[in-house]
Order: sequence, then C-alpha cells, then structure tokens
Amino acid sequence: MADNSHTLMRSLETLDLMDCGEAIFLTALERKETRGLHVRPDYPFTNPLLQINSSPFVRKMASFEWSGVTRNKELGP
Repeated sequence: MADNSHTLMRSLETLDLMDCGEAIFLTALERKETRGLHVRPDYPFTNPLLQINSSPFVRKMASFEWSGVTRNKELGP
C-alpha cells in the first residue's frame, strides 16, 4: 500500500513502464525480419513490402509565434 499520493503515482508509472516494456519485448520476438538495429540472424533480410518512405526517427521542426516571440519546436515522430 502506498504511503501517499506521490508514492502511489510512482508505483503506477513503474507498472505502466513494465507493461510497455513487455509489449515491446513480445513484438520484437514476433518480428520475422531484420530492420534497423533489430537484427535477427535467422531472418537476415528486410521485407521490402513493409518498407515505408520515411523513418519514424526523422524529426520535423515547427515554428510557433506567441506574443510576438517566435519559437521553433521539434516535433516528435
């Protein structure tokens, strides 16, 4: 049992991270190809039919203006 709300929130965040890690782990096991840094010696090739035109790791920049101040912000994948 959590002593206070902060401890409870940290515990719930930890459980959520464990769920996310398990999902990533299981999908990596199910992948039947080599893609990027995910290398499978038993499946050394990348399926060209699953190739996308852009990498999900390419970040785009956006420009925001508020009260006469312009800020550039990096947008996530």
